[in-house]
Amino acid sequence: MTRVSPWHSTRESDRKVYHDSDKCTEGNNIEAKYRKAGTDGRPRARTAKSESRSFTVGWRARSRFPRRARADWRAAESLLWSA
Repeated sequence: MTRVSPWHSTRESDRKVYHDSDKCTEGNNIEAKYRKAGTDGRPRARTAKSESRSFTVGWRARSRFPRRARADWRAAESLLWSA
């Protein structure tokens, strides 16, 4: 995902969000005549958020600490703090 200058749609029927990812399908489907630069005070598009997160937290970072190990660690930690 490449972050680019934010844009939003001026069409009334479109969602009131801005886009800043060149891979955002919803943002790329906005016709040129309805596309306006800037955020206009709108929240970021959800697809852009999820793409951004998956880009920054790669599969390696998630796989180093498997889900079961996290659950075991939380259980052990709660036992320590409850005493």
